[in-house]
Amino acid sequence: VADAGETQIYKVRSGDSLYTIARKYRTTVAWLRDVNDLKKGRKLRIGQRLAVPDRGGSVKMVVAKAAPVKVERKEDAEKAT
Repeated sequence: VADAGETQIYKVRSGDSLYTIARKYRTTVAWLRDVNDLKKGRKLRIGQRLAVPDRGGSVKMVVAKAAPVKVERKEDAEKAT
């Protein structure tokens, strides 16, 4: 779930619901309600603008490479002692 500062604007279309918008932007209905200050029971209006998580690809995934691990066999360890 994105922080409130990492949002973009979504314009509500016919057939949209908070549930479908939340699924589209991989967030929760509760998050959408909170960020947009929407009360329970309020209907969305076509053309209404909502803040949604910014999923514009600016997030980069960093994958760390693990250092090689030397595995010692039990027999070799016993010979060393």
